[in-house]
Amino acid sequence: RIRRAVNRLNKMERELIIRRYMTLEEPYDYEVYNDMGISESRFYRIREKAFYKLAFALRIEVYK
Repeated sequence: RIRRAVNRLNKMERELIIRRYMTLEEPYDYEVYNDMGISESRFYRIREKAFYKLAFALRIEVYK
């Protein structure tokens, strides 16, 4: 179910989530954004959007 939800993300969001959270090793954030060639702030903006989309896809969103 999670893998299907991740596959529905756009390319950059999917790559970020897979590299950071779905590999056997546990890289730090800075390793991922350096490997992807993006800035730290862009990394966190992409990650935030990806988590938001995943929450809706997995039906675990919370409204405040």
